[in-house]
Amino acid sequence: MPQLKAAWILVDGTPDQVAEVMPRLEFLADLYLSVGTPVQRALPGLLALAPETQAAIRDVLGQNLVFLREGTAGTAVDVVPVEAGWAAVLRIPRILDDESFVLRLLDEEATFVQPGYFYDFAREGFVVVSLLTPPPVFRDGVERFLSLVASL
Repeated sequence: MPQLKAAWILVDGTPDQVAEVMPRLEFLADLYLSVGTPVQRALPGLLALAPETQAAIRDVLGQNLVFLREGTAGTAVDVVPVEAGWAAVLRIPRILDDESFVLRLLDEEATFVQPGYFYDFAREGFVVVSLLTPPPVFRDGVERFLSLVASL
């Protein structure tokens, strides 16, 4: 459950493997992933809302991904195949380095995408966009993004 730090980890393997990894996972969970009391108390209600919330998220992700794929068809931008998550990776022309492109897009089009190096891409020419953005805002952002790409 994003932003709420509520998650589950399934550990599988031989009993010896599980016995070896569990203390390490418990340490990490206590150190970085501890669930706060308010979230623990709210969890039954949050889980009851999960199907409706998941459906709404899937709908937004689907709409935005379809628009992104259709909008970039025939342009210099390629949508890298999306396997999971709620972000899309775009391959862009390497006319500018990723940071310069992102800053220019922000300055000229008031539109924000993340440079590929935020995600440890080994080379330039990639940006990442959130598919969680409300569809009307997302569509406007994609159009602004493509306008800048076309002008380069």
